[in-house]
Amino acid sequence: MFKRNNIIVFGSINTDISIKGQRLPKPGETLYAETISYSGGGKGANQAIAASRLNNHDSRIEMIGSIGDDIFSKNNLEKLKTEGISVQGIRTIPNTSNGTAVIFLDEESENYILIVEGANYKCNQTEIDYLSKIINNKSILLLQHEIPIKIIHQSMKIGYDKKALIILNPAPYMKIGIKDYYRNVSILTPNKIEAENISNIMINSIEDAYEAGKKIRSLGPLFVIITLGEKGCVLISDQGKVHIDTPKVNVVNSVGAGDCFNGALAIGIKNGLSIIESIKFANKSASISVSKGGVQESMPYFKEIINH
Repeated sequence: MFKRNNIIVFGSINTDISIKGQRLPKPGETLYAETISYSGGGKGANQAIAASRLNNHDSRIEMIGSIGDDIFSKNNLEKLKTEGISVQGIRTIPNTSNGTAVIFLDEESENYILIVEGANYKCNQTEIDYLSKIINNKSILLLQHEIPIKIIHQSMKIGYDKKALIILNPAPYMKIGIKDYYRNVSILTPNKIEAENISNIMINSIEDAYEAGKKIRSLGPLFVIITLGEKGCVLISDQGKVHIDTPKVNVVNSVGAGDCFNGALAIGIKNGLSIIESIKFANKSASISVSKGGVQESMPYFKEIINH
């Protein structure tokens, strides 16, 4: 339905510092944690890696963003190169730290995340100009909310004018003060919390999700996909509404599941799958990712999807 030739991911590049423990400490309390690890992260980089590992490599995934000049930044750039991602659109900013996310994972596998913006929030007209040069009507533009909102908005307008397909993952949720912000979005992919915030509708059932999706779609997106964790997701479009289940797995680490979903969704569409088949492909990919440890490390390869 939407078959395209290339995927451009414009977004954040972080270092994730992950800590696992029994629970978060109370104010004034000190607790011992079990483990600590360091890895590449950021929703943009995560989604680019998820897409690249599932790509058939008739074209490379293109990443646009900005990094600092610290050791974490250099490691992240090398990681993206190793994953086969084109990094020509990544700018190094002197005297700036890499974006950083501190992630706490409790004994119930729930995650809590704090983000330091770093170089991500220095994306500016330089990145916009680069995007304008490479995007066309055969492109999928994949965006998230970890770079400046004005830059995201500009990117969507450019993509729309060039007739690209635009997927916006509105994570983390931000209160948007820009009129008609969602108007140029082809596919919007909020999770339950983000959908509740955008729609002002509490989601306690599939029917609630349909209502929230209907209200969100009135803001402009052609398709709204609300992801609901183990309950799968709902799709709302002008053709109606549908609930799509996700495979049941033993959850080891849910961090990055949404990023895996979005990267895989873009690949499904690029390969000419229908929107529903693309969602099923994304659900399967995300279910594999949560059954592993790590974030970028957990993103599955195409052969894992086939064999699962």
